[in-house]
Amino acid sequence: MADMTSIKDFIPLEFRKIAVVSVALLALWVAGGHVHSALKTGVAQRLPDTPRYVRSERPGMFWLMVVLFGISVIIFAAMVLAVILHWNDDKVF
Repeated sequence: MADMTSIKDFIPLEFRKIAVVSVALLALWVAGGHVHSALKTGVAQRLPDTPRYVRSERPGMFWLMVVLFGISVIIFAAMVLAVILHWNDDKVF
């Protein structure tokens, strides 16, 4: 039986790694910005049309949002680090 090719076989590995790092850096920037603004202003909010959680009024939800944003910062930073450390490997995720 013949091996079937897919579109990813035609995209060079370096371009795929650059795409993963670019998306992870963008997400890291956004999540880091959310954590920074939440800790600076005392207000946590995911998107402009979603509820705002103020540290003094709803501390439980505020800290839950900050922790979730912090976890996403760690995950995206780990993705960037993983791709950089394994740049010379022959596979990407």
